[in-house]
Amino acid sequence: MYLIIGLGNPGEEYESTRHNVGFLAVDEFAKEQQLEWKLQKKLSAEISKNQKILLAKPQTFMNNSGVAVQFITRTYNLAPRTSLIVVHDEIDLNVGTIRISHNSSAAGHRGVQSIIDHLATKDFWRVRIGIRPITRISNLESRISTPDFVLKHFSKEEKKRLPNILEAATAILTEMIEKGPTIKTVHIQ
Repeated sequence: MYLIIGLGNPGEEYESTRHNVGFLAVDEFAKEQQLEWKLQKKLSAEISKNQKILLAKPQTFMNNSGVAVQFITRTYNLAPRTSLIVVHDEIDLNVGTIRISHNSSAAGHRGVQSIIDHLATKDFWRVRIGIRPITRISNLESRISTPDFVLKHFSKEEKKRLPNILEAATAILTEMIEKGPTIKTVHIQ
């Protein structure tokens, strides 16, 4: 069984922010798989599953994602090395780029670092969805701190591209489950 964790923050104010693209991607994947979400308070996560996959959206807020991931892996007796795929935003990649990586550092992503800390390993797969704007950033935007930037909404132009990006993320997750994960980078127009 694969455990696919979408990272984000719970609550309406965060729903369509850059930091919640992991939630958006697993929502799209659950819809394609015709799966429903249920809040599992004891796991601190929303859960959706079938025989092959267990989807989760931690409700512990981004920087404490590892708490829920640890509960889930222990409850379902899943080894991160062979079953865990974490889907999250990546500020180092442009909007429209998705990179699959394995056994890599958090690179400053606090949600991923929380998972590494709680599981005591970085030996798991990641689907990193780019959130860095392609267009030139204004002087004001370039001075915004990373924590403030990731909590901003996508631009109008980026929102138009988001359905194609989420569709590509869903296709990538499907391929990872059916054929096994491989390291690669995908660019979506």
